[in-house]
Amino acid sequence: MNITYRFLKKIIFKLGVLHSIVLTSGFHDKKVAILGFFKAGSLSRYFKYFGKNIFIHYSSEIIGFNSISIKDNVTLAANGTLAAWNEYNGDIYSPNIIIDEGTTIGEGFHITSINSIYIGKNVLTGKYITISDNSHGSMDKGELNTAPAKRKLFSKGGVYIGDNVWIADKVTILPGIKIGENSIIGSNSVVTKNIPDNCIAAGNPARIIRII
Repeated sequence: MNITYRFLKKIIFKLGVLHSIVLTSGFHDKKVAILGFFKAGSLSRYFKYFGKNIFIHYSSEIIGFNSISIKDNVTLAANGTLAAWNEYNGDIYSPNIIIDEGTTIGEGFHITSINSIYIGKNVLTGKYITISDNSHGSMDKGELNTAPAKRKLFSKGGVYIGDNVWIADKVTILPGIKIGENSIIGSNSVVTKNIPDNCIAAGNPARIIRII
């Protein structure tokens, strides 16, 4: 029995070594990449516009394909939600989301629109960012007795993010905001006012801390 046990231990150990070799050879990364490109290809015909070389992680959710345009070389990372709400609780909306070429959206993103969201070329975001052009209700006193989930979606305006913007982890961008080209938004910031070109902004609410 001891001989059998020692033999099984050796076999299990060797399987562990083989598993390690396979993983370090990039097998896992290749699997994730294959699944991401497969998902992108399988969904491509449903979008308003769909470019080339697009990666959508298999764990991310897309809502309202026909109101979403994704240009070439875009990456949408894991566990995110990209939602264009054409209808919510019986109300009809006309959302328009455009993600321009070369942009990478980090893990855990939440992008939601009933109005318009434009994300420019070569934008890079960190993890767990939120970009929204709407809220549950207009913050009117008459809505307070209505459950938030049942309030009509309301937009103060669209969101525009210029080219080459870097948005760090856990940033929230509120409705009606424009972020200029080449700007940087620091981690955990809440953007409540427009940010000009070539600026570094941070804080809650975000304020300009440096002009580049």
